[in-house]
Amino acid sequence: MATYTEFMSSGELSQLLELPQEERLALLEALWDSLSAQPDRIPIPQWHLDELDRRIQSLDAGREGLTEWTELRQELRARFGTTS
Repeated sequence: MATYTEFMSSGELSQLLELPQEERLALLEALWDSLSAQPDRIPIPQWHLDELDRRIQSLDAGREGLTEWTELRQELRARFGTTS
């Protein structure tokens, strides 16, 4: 199996980038599925953890509120439209 560096220098990446958008999206989905199958192996940057802590503190202090998904989805559809 080729390493990332070998793959990137092989020219295969440029061939992948020439694929039609639908096929590149399918490739992206396959890559994401392979990563998300083992979430414990994906490192979490410290700034993500810091931001989560900040948001939790803001919620706990009453400075922020939560929005139900169904309500948010309606707002987003009204604002941006929907394709489904």
